[in-house]
Amino acid sequence: MKTRRLFSILSLIIFTCQIASAQATFQKTYGGVEDDYATAVRQTSDGGYIIAGHTKNFGAGTSDDIYLIKTNSGGDTLWTKTYGGTGEERAYAVQQTNDGGFIMTGYTNSFGVGNNDVYLIRT
Repeated sequence: MKTRRLFSILSLIIFTCQIASAQATFQKTYGGVEDDYATAVRQTSDGGYIIAGHTKNFGAGTSDDIYLIKTNSGGDTLWTKTYGGTGEERAYAVQQTNDGGFIMTGYTNSFGVGNNDVYLIRT
């Protein structure tokens, strides 16, 4: 029991030291006056980032739409895109494809046959 507790304390000390030594290279915010959420982020082949989530500020409906944001390496917005209909859509994963596009998955309430259906989008 003492070994396990000691390991946990050492792990916490190491983790705390790593956080304390990490410095932010930039801090950015994206979105508007209503709720916007990021649920996935990946670095892209050009050194920038792709961020996926959902927004109430932009898009087709009055509910959440999928919100895709592309940034440069400094976090500056290069472009944004929304996907969805009059119901609710959310993305939970994003990845760059071999041809430089993006693939996202989440759910839709606007399209499909049920209340919430799996939503796969490839750009």
